[in-house]
Amino acid sequence: MNRALPVLLGLSLFFPACAPPPEPAPLKDGLFLEYQWGMQGPMGGQVIPVRIDFRRIDTMTYEGVLDMKVEAKGSPAFRVDLFFEYAGDKRPFTEELLGPLWLQPALRKEGARAFKGKVRGRVPWEGMEVLQLVVVEDGAQRFYYFDPASGFLAGSELKSFGSRMFSKLVATNCDPRPAFLQGP
Repeated sequence: MNRALPVLLGLSLFFPACAPPPEPAPLKDGLFLEYQWGMQGPMGGQVIPVRIDFRRIDTMTYEGVLDMKVEAKGSPAFRVDLFFEYAGDKRPFTEELLGPLWLQPALRKEGARAFKGKVRGRVPWEGMEVLQLVVVEDGAQRFYYFDPASGFLAGSELKSFGSRMFSKLVATNCDPRPAFLQGP
């Protein structure tokens, strides 16, 4: 029996007045991003595999399919497929569970403003060097980490009231491939 999982998935396009003009996102038919997404709190936690597959619909549009495999105690695992479209004008985009998925090249520098936050520059995170974007909302800081070469989201972290939500990129076929995913 499938149970409904209330997950919000949205595609948000941002057009800040002072932002540089949009640059092409490196989307291609068959691109995938695979993350481990999780929550930890005083009562324990759970890590869920999340994968987004992109499919070219036409010359101006890509479809993203977000696939999650959710297991609840005492219940069998079930799969949730969610769809969103990304217009071919290739402006920066975000997904509500993971956050911003890509940071355009003009914003990959210290002090740049993006996604209602500020880029703090290169920092070490999870054994890799990444670009850190800090967004403050409702009194909580959310940290997003981007691969400096490809601009794709490497992971994120939100700590609030003794709980932690996080994500980490574990596999992709994007080009250039993030250095931390390349073998020794």
